[in-house]
Amino acid sequence: GWAAGNLRSPLRLSVFLVSCLSRAPRRSPDWLDEGGCFVVNTSMPDIVLATLNAKYSHPAFGLRYLLANLGPLRNRATLLEFDIKRKPAEVVSAILEQNPKIVGLGVYIWNVVPLTGVVTALKRERPDILIVLGGPEVSFEEDQPDVCRLVDFVIAGEGEMAFAELCNQLLWA
Repeated sequence: GWAAGNLRSPLRLSVFLVSCLSRAPRRSPDWLDEGGCFVVNTSMPDIVLATLNAKYSHPAFGLRYLLANLGPLRNRATLLEFDIKRKPAEVVSAILEQNPKIVGLGVYIWNVVPLTGVVTALKRERPDILIVLGGPEVSFEEDQPDVCRLVDFVIAGEGEMAFAELCNQLLWA
């Protein structure tokens, strides 16, 4: 299983991208934006890692692995977490406020439909943003969900290091 829609590169990477929630467990107020979105890096990042988690109490560990393995790009990335109840328009707004060049989204069975709306809106508002999908729903399914045709890259399998490689190539190209 490796698949992609509208590939800009012949790279064959195995990546497990994951991502986000709308209301993180209550941490210090410094970690929450005005909308209750958990934000790791407050500077304007080049890379946003995000997904829609089933519940706020179920954070996506994969996001943290991706962030931790970005190496020198780590300070150019942020992690946004949303829960499945967050409206796609709110998710898009929170992502666009970061003004990223790359958005990595984790796709799970419970968030395929709302993430399709998020991706559609992101591409409509900012067609220049490079969107990379990963996660179980795009890694292990024989029939790729429709959302895969809307993005720039779909990467299957484990990918903590491969995502970093891809980001390096995209940002330095």
